[in-house]
Amino acid sequence: MRILINCPIPPEFKACVRNLDLHERVRNRLKKMNSGTIGGVNVLALQSGAGRDRAAEAVEKAAVHLRPDLVLDTGSCAALNEEILIGTIILATRCLEVDKDYSKISRGKIEKREVTAGLWGNGSEVPCEGLKLVEQTLRTSGFSTVRGAQGCGTFMLSSVERRRSLYLSLGALGWNWETSGVFDSACRMGIPGLSLRIVTDMGDERALSDFVGNIKPESKRLYQAIRRLIENGRFRFLLSGQKRG
Repeated sequence: MRILINCPIPPEFKACVRNLDLHERVRNRLKKMNSGTIGGVNVLALQSGAGRDRAAEAVEKAAVHLRPDLVLDTGSCAALNEEILIGTIILATRCLEVDKDYSKISRGKIEKREVTAGLWGNGSEVPCEGLKLVEQTLRTSGFSTVRGAQGCGTFMLSSVERRRSLYLSLGALGWNWETSGVFDSACRMGIPGLSLRIVTDMGDERALSDFVGNIKPESKRLYQAIRRLIENGRFRFLLSGQKRG
């Protein structure tokens, strides 16, 4: 089994490499990439760079050359739902991408596009035994986790008002810049995808300072959680369930 993990920015990539022991550098013309093996699973970490377009291009090029069985969208995110705490892992199988111009959203003219991970298809987020087992494993290992959609766009969330308007418009739990690009590329390549993002800020006036203060410790926790899932065979079980279905 081969898993491709996209880690958009350097602190996330470094935490992934360190906590999953991915110390073998992959030599190619792609973005920065390291690999290693955990419990018989070949794991590849990719640093795509920030933003939807960079993530989409890097994941697609990597998938063409490496043919992974599963693509994981990982990294940090802001919480759209104010009841979700910093340090919570959001598990998502779909993403809602919105217009780049926030002024349209503030005027109630939101244009959104739903992107669904290839693992589930049909635009639905139907609970399955494997996904519930992922949640259960995270919780019993001491990680707070919720399941729901990620919101995706290219603007920074830095006010309570903006965060609330997005949450009311989308109903998504988190917000980041890359998930839709990762899911798009995975779907084009016919490869199952899944998003695991950890909350580093609340998308409010403290967003930037909270992100800077939390990105390293929370990234460490996220990739420790992903390692636990790999070691316990949870991703292998997800794929076996997909094939049976």
